[in-house]
Amino acid sequence: MADFGTGYSSLSYFRQFPFDKVKIDQSFVRDMAAKSQALAVVQAVVGLGRGLGMPVVAEDVETAAQLDVLRAELRPSSGLRDRPARVDRGLRRVGRGSRCEWRDRSAHDLTYGRPPPCQGGLSSSRCAGEQSARSGTGLSSLQLTDIRKSFGGTPVLDGVSLDMDAAEFIAFLGPSGCGKSTLLRIIAGLEFADEGEVRLEGRRIDQLPPGDRGVAMVFQHYALYPHMTVRENMAFGLRIAKVPMDEIAARVAEAARVLEIEPHLDKKPGQMSGGQRQRVAIGRAIVKHPKLFLLDEPLSNLDAALRMRTRIELAQLHQRVDAAVIMVTHDQAEAMTLADRIVVMHDRRIQQVGPPMEVYSRPANSFVARFVGSPAMNMLPAELLGGATTGGDGFARVRLGDGTTVDTRVPLNGFAGGSVHLGLRPEGVRVAAGASGAAAEVELVERLGDRTLVYAHLADGSAITGEDEGLSRIRVGDRVNLAIDGGAAHLFDASGAGHHAAERSA
Repeated sequence: MADFGTGYSSLSYFRQFPFDKVKIDQSFVRDMAAKSQALAVVQAVVGLGRGLGMPVVAEDVETAAQLDVLRAELRPSSGLRDRPARVDRGLRRVGRGSRCEWRDRSAHDLTYGRPPPCQGGLSSSRCAGEQSARSGTGLSSLQLTDIRKSFGGTPVLDGVSLDMDAAEFIAFLGPSGCGKSTLLRIIAGLEFADEGEVRLEGRRIDQLPPGDRGVAMVFQHYALYPHMTVRENMAFGLRIAKVPMDEIAARVAEAARVLEIEPHLDKKPGQMSGGQRQRVAIGRAIVKHPKLFLLDEPLSNLDAALRMRTRIELAQLHQRVDAAVIMVTHDQAEAMTLADRIVVMHDRRIQQVGPPMEVYSRPANSFVARFVGSPAMNMLPAELLGGATTGGDGFARVRLGDGTTVDTRVPLNGFAGGSVHLGLRPEGVRVAAGASGAAAEVELVERLGDRTLVYAHLADGSAITGEDEGLSRIRVGDRVNLAIDGGAAHLFDASGAGHHAAERSA
């Protein structure tokens, strides 16, 4: 293994030794950044890794993130025309060509290739320009069309398409491994899609270098250079782009004012709190004046109190910055609070796109119903009995496994009977004071102050979560009756598709 650490600025030294991988540590990245040789280093490492057919390994997550920051500044003038590296945190590439596969590993491999060929034999930049001219303007801020991506034989994105409006805030929400971060990196230019197109304001950007795309990315691990001051960190990308010094100073000063970090400009990251470092990382993106901000789980490293405060600051910042924002998160509270629309992802595909309360109150399928909302929606197996809940009104009536019948406001819409799942949010299930309702035995009581969550099971063993008042006296093991609000119920058919209550007339 070739280990790139402090003191080595030439790759020729390593060519005389046999090794099977290239390792880059943080001191090497820091040293090269300090010498303003960052782009040359990235180009050299790309050449070595590809030329010798071996993985290039980052020492740790922070080093991998700092390399991403360097690569995000790449432009045609850097001379780097090959595909940007991929930092994969769970797989290791083994073999080459069609026999390549990915296996579990703990290192942070950076693997390289070439971008998809441009049709018509044009260079990537020229191709993008001509297609932009043909497409015209006036389109949505961002367009993703049929994006597909695999790592070896492992598909991670399958036909993802999305239109995003100018100045809109969108959250990519989904569990780990659903493809949301890979999609964000494809937009940023840190990954290339196998198929599909990415357009920003009508211009195709998926074949442009990251620095020419008009986007700025804020990384999960901040990726600030510890040897640089806040001012130097924020100015770093602009210096690489050869922006005039007076303009750099003006942009940094304005971003510091907006983010309220002016007193910290001459500090180094190690002298600042996690929230302050996050603001610096956002400031480094703001000074680029991008058309699109990309935030990769920006709050995940903060404690609960700081996360809440920074969430508010992000919402206020979006009001002041005239640009679209995409945020990747697995925290639904962040998505519900900040986003104009939520994109729920699972199993390589988009499951639903919509405003937060629409996704919450009318989930497209059973996955969205379970994933969005805390606690999760109750999903109770039930038998569809037919309509005629009130004089033949055409709404579905179901019977639960314990025999309880529930009259819903879900139109039959061709339901022919059979098995379904009844979906109920916990607020649609209340502890009943009398003897009516579904009988249940309490398994857990969660006291939240303003309300009490009661986790129980019905006579048939089905798990159900309901609510009681904040000063509830219910204890584990108690038997209670639960009143089910059929008007708030959802039905999910055998395919998992959601069917929702009809809107009540005014």
